[in-house]
Amino acid sequence: MKSVVFGLVVITAGVILIYNNMGMLDPKAKHILFSWPVLLLAAGFINVFARSSRLFGLILMSVGGFFILPRFMELPENFTQTFWPLLIVIAGLLIVFFSIYKFKKIGQIKQSNTDEMIDDSLIFSGTERVLRTENFKGGKTTNIFGGSSYNLKNCELAEGTHVLEIVCVFGGTKVIVPSGWNIKVEVSSVLGSFEDKRKLMDEVISTDRTLIIKGVAVFGGGEIVTK
Repeated sequence: MKSVVFGLVVITAGVILIYNNMGMLDPKAKHILFSWPVLLLAAGFINVFARSSRLFGLILMSVGGFFILPRFMELPENFTQTFWPLLIVIAGLLIVFFSIYKFKKIGQIKQSNTDEMIDDSLIFSGTERVLRTENFKGGKTTNIFGGSSYNLKNCELAEGTHVLEIVCVFGGTKVIVPSGWNIKVEVSSVLGSFEDKRKLMDEVISTDRTLIIKGVAVFGGGEIVTK
């Protein structure tokens, strides 16, 4: 679905460019459409249609919408000074939304949080875990105004490809992994960062077992390291 929406957005952008090149685009509309807040809105709209990046998309749309409002209407000069308080309000609403969603999900599906499969939701809290398993399969950790640390040095990755999904909003996480694991990092950042600090070792890496670390870091971040 995300790829279909992306295609529609590209088509729309092409049509707008045609109108602009033909001189048929109103100057006021051009001022709005050819601006960086619209890019944030478009990127957010695309990401909303993928479950793994839905939160990322909502935040992008919120930031883009906030900064595009002055282009539509006259607002007080100190309007942009409300950005941070408004962002905190949005973060609070997201916390409530995802907490309710999590509660409903628990009522439908039995949740598991073992050394084989991480399933942590940390809101205004933190955790530091040392995992031990010969069959690690990834999982999910959500850090909202909280933090986490996972030591996987005593773990072996299960056969096949597995995903560890990381969400950091005003929070962070640290993942310590063995040097011989085949890992792909696919974390998107908005005013945050997720760094791959692994040390390169002269060690054979098996491609039969792969861990994909994906997710989003917004006003927060994390790192993946070897020790």
